[in-house]
Amino acid sequence: MADKINLSVDTEHFEWFCQKLIKRSRDVAKTHDALVTLESFIILFGKAVQGTKEYQVVEDLIKSFSEQTRQQLLRDRVRQLLPVIKNCDVAAVTAIHAPLSREGFNSIL
Repeated sequence: MADKINLSVDTEHFEWFCQKLIKRSRDVAKTHDALVTLESFIILFGKAVQGTKEYQVVEDLIKSFSEQTRQQLLRDRVRQLLPVIKNCDVAAVTAIHAPLSREGFNSIL
């Protein structure tokens, strides 16, 4: 039998944690990746409580913070993309495109 630990998530502290993570971040892409990983962790290990009000609050919080960082990441990419398009710098456009999904790249065009 595998060893187990039980985790509980207090929504107030969870929100505080996400806010601190965003506030202290120097790299929005890494912060976004961390939030997506945290969201995956909660979905995977919170299966027993999915569908409860408490789970929904936590899920909504993480999705909200993840969306904030996604929007910031897209805004940053737009600022990077405009000058490289003007200069027809294909290598720079590729570098901006690479970390984004097709949908993300299309949304900044």
